[in-house]
Amino acid sequence: MLESKAETLRIQKLHEYCILDTPPESNFDDIVWLAALICDTPFALITLVDSDREWFKAKKGIAASEQPRACGFGTQTLLHPDVLVVPHVEHDSRFAANPLVVSEPNIRFYAGSPILVPTGEALGALCVFDVVQRELSVNQLEALKILARQVGMALERRHKVKCRFDILEKPTAQPLPAGLGRQETARNSEHFNGSILDTLSKQYCVLDEAANILKVSRPWLDFDQAYARDKASLQPGQNYLALLEAGLTNDRGGKAFAEGISSVLNGTLSDFSLEYPYYTGSSQLWFTGKVILFPDQNLARVIVIHDNISEHKQLEDRLRQAVESAPNAIVMVNESGTIVMVNAQTEASFGYARTELIGQMVEMLVPERFRGGHIGFRRAYLADPVSRPMGAGRDLYGLRKDGTEFPVEIGLGLIESHEETLVLSSIVDITERKRLEQRFRQAVESAPNAIVMVNESGTIVMVNAQTEASFGYARTELIGQMVEMLVPERFRGGHIGFRRAYLADPVSRPMGAGRDLYGLRKDGTEFPVEIGLGLIESHEETLVLSSIVDITERKRLEQRFRQAVESAPNAIVMVNESGTIVMVNAQTEASFGYARTELIGQMVEMLVPERFRGGHIGFRRAYLADPVSRPMGAGRDLYGLRKDGTEFPVEIGLGLIDDDNGVIVLSSIVDITERQSAHDKLKQALNEKEMLLKEVYHRVKNNLQVVSSLINLQAGNVTRPETADLLKQSADRIKAMALLHEKLYQSKDLTRIDFNEYIRSLADHLLFGYGAYSDKLKLNMKIDNVFLDVDTAIPCGLIINELLSNAIKYAFPGDRRGEIGIAFTQEQGEYILIMSDNGIGLPSEMDFKKSSSLGLQLVDNLTNQLMGQMSLDRTNGSTFTLRFTKTC
Repeated sequence: MLESKAETLRIQKLHEYCILDTPPESNFDDIVWLAALICDTPFALITLVDSDREWFKAKKGIAASEQPRACGFGTQTLLHPDVLVVPHVEHDSRFAANPLVVSEPNIRFYAGSPILVPTGEALGALCVFDVVQRELSVNQLEALKILARQVGMALERRHKVKCRFDILEKPTAQPLPAGLGRQETARNSEHFNGSILDTLSKQYCVLDEAANILKVSRPWLDFDQAYARDKASLQPGQNYLALLEAGLTNDRGGKAFAEGISSVLNGTLSDFSLEYPYYTGSSQLWFTGKVILFPDQNLARVIVIHDNISEHKQLEDRLRQAVESAPNAIVMVNESGTIVMVNAQTEASFGYARTELIGQMVEMLVPERFRGGHIGFRRAYLADPVSRPMGAGRDLYGLRKDGTEFPVEIGLGLIESHEETLVLSSIVDITERKRLEQRFRQAVESAPNAIVMVNESGTIVMVNAQTEASFGYARTELIGQMVEMLVPERFRGGHIGFRRAYLADPVSRPMGAGRDLYGLRKDGTEFPVEIGLGLIESHEETLVLSSIVDITERKRLEQRFRQAVESAPNAIVMVNESGTIVMVNAQTEASFGYARTELIGQMVEMLVPERFRGGHIGFRRAYLADPVSRPMGAGRDLYGLRKDGTEFPVEIGLGLIDDDNGVIVLSSIVDITERQSAHDKLKQALNEKEMLLKEVYHRVKNNLQVVSSLINLQAGNVTRPETADLLKQSADRIKAMALLHEKLYQSKDLTRIDFNEYIRSLADHLLFGYGAYSDKLKLNMKIDNVFLDVDTAIPCGLIINELLSNAIKYAFPGDRRGEIGIAFTQEQGEYILIMSDNGIGLPSEMDFKKSSSLGLQLVDNLTNQLMGQMSLDRTNGSTFTLRFTKTC
């Protein structure tokens, strides 16, 4: 649980935002819709966690508006700094009482990211759900975090509308009332500074009509101190335009921003804004500079504000990446219908390159016969832009570049950007679904059982040929009629109640458990049936599919059951609830050596060795308490006892039969004496195979060692140092692979390598091989206990070999001494390798990913092979950081 003090502050912050129990807002609805789209889930929520409840600000697919906090998802998400993923919700005690889990829609998967506001409090969560167990990709998890941050930003923007900063965003310059003297003017200025300006966290300065600085905010000064250390700080009394001309603040929007300030000062413009980059030397930030009139023109002329929008820029880039990785075609259109962005799946679905789509009207993707209507629908959507499916009740089609059409489903959402309103369309090619629907109808039609599909009101909407044959009606006589016409009259009243009860708890199951069911033919005759019920969620309504089997023949077949048991190849022993044998077959007599007359009426424990009888009675009772058809004695060796006192190994399958006389347990007993013998031989063969595989690793290691030694010998015989160095590098690479095979040979588990031990062995080898360099080096290692498979270990080992060799040879020229660090850790499914040195570093103009050096080319290729990301920090030497995902 959250600490009480921290929780009190969090609740207080939530209430400051004045958003609980407010009407829906399109920007929050759009984020929820986009989260569900990217994560490919039917449900999504923005949930805000109050003191005793979780309230849903925006939702997709969920009817409820709130739920108790005690069992809520958001309450647990607040405790996680990253995305909380619960792949099996139904087994998690934290959510055992959650209404969305125990009832409709019966959530089985959850993923949520906390919603943080700028002051650090987590107010709730952006989350997605599904009714099946599933996983999210790395990109989808990252997208969920990005969208959660967008919710936090949207909450903050909404909050600011209600704050006093509105005075600055939309000022109304009012003249100072006549009669106020300098002292009162000063008091007003002091009041303004104390009550409004000093509370702002923005970077701003206040200028008079001559552009002289009257006040500079502390955030501005702090920022300049951090990033503009070689320049003097702004001071009241200085002329801001003069400072711009002198270059002191030239990086604050430059000449264009200076001209904007002048335009507002001289009254040409009422306000001015400019988006510009700010270069810190090691990175680039983005700002929006604003110039607006000061609220009281007697105190000052304008206020200059600089907003850091770097995070927003990054979020925009990441949003594009998230859209690009979406499994559906994504088309973003502006208010005029012009395409402004598409993803790779759009290219694949429609056959166009994105360069052919950007800037074109979206109607180019619509079949010509629908284009006129589509323009009207597009305009109507912009008039009421609610995230929703497009074309409800209509068949929608897309048009490919080659002129072919294909059926689609389209979801629409609105995105409010800085410049304009954008419509995001998620387009799903449902060709396969249409094909499956057709196949479904064909499957229903060809089913051997009568199939009757009924809507929620009990009206028949579809039947198959077997229904006509079983009930004697033509389908035209059935479609549109109440299903009770197929039920004998004496059961009709009860059937209506059963039908309604099923719709209240629609689980696929047999109908009428424990009751005899009958169908009514057109000619008035009845026949015994079995009915299986299943629910089909269509686009328009909920349908119940009934599979009806005429079991007249089965009733006859039950009489033949005993004959089938008698001829079974395994021993069959049927026992009642008290453990008394009621039936055996001929194979039981053969296996146990008893005549059946000696077995019928006896306790089944007579067939169990005496040392197991006491336990067997307990197992038998436990099975009757939970009678599921299954193998008996899982994990235990089972034995049967013959009449002559000898024992033999057996396998036993248990099944339950509801007999007219009570519950009957049917045991199928197989003598596995021969199989046990074969198993022992197979185990011996597997042991021999493992020894052979270890020998293979040993020989591969030896052969690689020989090759490495031969190359080293050859390196000693060449005269050119460059050639000798190349040969030594090749020998080291082969040695790195040989070490891996040596570790495999020594390992008890042939599928994994102890990478901690391997790195240390490789480092020792390289330091010994470069003895002339290594005496002046100190090697620091921080390595987790990590085990890697061969396919991951080999490229990772070669990367370490290349980077460590380069650091030893080149980082410390002459007599320079230094340190080399190797760190290999794993965090939340990700491996992180850091190779660092405090040497001279790589040349600043050198791009290590495009280097002509074979070693660095190998590092880049091996990084791609691992599907990882390599970065270089040139601060204080060289630090290479490799990140790659842990594979299963």
